[in-house]
Amino acid sequence: FLHDASSNLQKVQQPKSMSKTTKHMHSEKELTYFEKKHQTAVLVSVHQRSYNRLEDDFPHRVVVAIVIDLPVVLPQRRKCKLYVKYVSAHVCVGGASKETGLISARKDTGSIERKPGRGRLKATTATEDRYLSVIARRNRGATASQLSRDLYAATGTRVSMVTVSKRLHETGLFARRPAVCVLLTSTNRRVRLAWCREHSDWSMDQWATVLFTDESRFSLNTDSRRTFIWREPGTRYLPSNVREIGHYGGGGLMVWAGIMLDGRTPLHVFERGIVTGVRYRDEIFEPYVRLFRAVVGPEFILMDDNAKPHRALLVDEFLESEDIRRMDWSERSPDLNPIEHVWDALGRAIATRNLSPRTIQEMKTALLNEWDQLPQEMINCLISSMKSRCKACISVRGYHTPY
Repeated sequence: FLHDASSNLQKVQQPKSMSKTTKHMHSEKELTYFEKKHQTAVLVSVHQRSYNRLEDDFPHRVVVAIVIDLPVVLPQRRKCKLYVKYVSAHVCVGGASKETGLISARKDTGSIERKPGRGRLKATTATEDRYLSVIARRNRGATASQLSRDLYAATGTRVSMVTVSKRLHETGLFARRPAVCVLLTSTNRRVRLAWCREHSDWSMDQWATVLFTDESRFSLNTDSRRTFIWREPGTRYLPSNVREIGHYGGGGLMVWAGIMLDGRTPLHVFERGIVTGVRYRDEIFEPYVRLFRAVVGPEFILMDDNAKPHRALLVDEFLESEDIRRMDWSERSPDLNPIEHVWDALGRAIATRNLSPRTIQEMKTALLNEWDQLPQEMINCLISSMKSRCKACISVRGYHTPY
């Protein structure tokens, strides 16, 4: 290792302030020692070189010190890369000396560590930083340009938008897209809170008897921006990188399905027209819900939302005749229904297909195929999260939850 340090030291050139006619390498000696501190070995290789300038005959001596840090005391027969930490020079001119770097720091502080510097002064004060944080939290939709103008109007300090963003980052504020949720009134929040408190202590055996149902619509041409493609820079409008959509949407399909622990219903596609109470009873309850009620037994519970077709009088009469219990459901609570995540997974599966559906029939075929391929483990995990969903809703007193 001493040989490696000496080889690195040979690369040190003479000071630029000396003349090209300076004679050097008159004398040279090498001093080496080890210093152990906190289980760290520090190798210091010191070369002293004497220089004589021809024009003034003043002796010049340059002492070059190279400090190399080793992470731990080196074991035997093991290679380790050396890292140069400091280079220090001690210059003696005409008997007077000037110490810099390692030597002066060693004498002044007893340590070879660099002193922390102040750095460049910030463009804003601590008070102005707090002001930016306060107005950004009051108006979370304000842009960095608006915040910069507000700061200038209030304090007279002019800063750039980049500076505003950095100050907000330091306080934990970052620019993100807002979450889009349904509108909740005070009545909705109160009902949601009461429902979650009632079901927060349910066991998994109780949730296993619930069939969560819902409808969803899938369009041929969606404006969703969650689909990404791989392309080269500057090729945005190549035909292979463009996704064409129709002016009027291109149509779509309304589907219905139900999920429960270790099971699911087939995906039902409503062919044409709107969903009425009659269609809901004839196409959903008779072929699907009644069958699940017979398999599960008297403990079976149906969960559906409060849409008008679901609450039709003939639907209630059918449930009563078949002895099917219905769960009371709070309005505007898609975050409490685990099937919403299943719809999202189904939509992602359709969006990532190699050939996107271009006709209604292709869309129907794709939906049926992708529905059968959804893993049941994902559905079981979603239903197992019902207790956590209730606790999350209780913690925010009926407001929106991350689910």
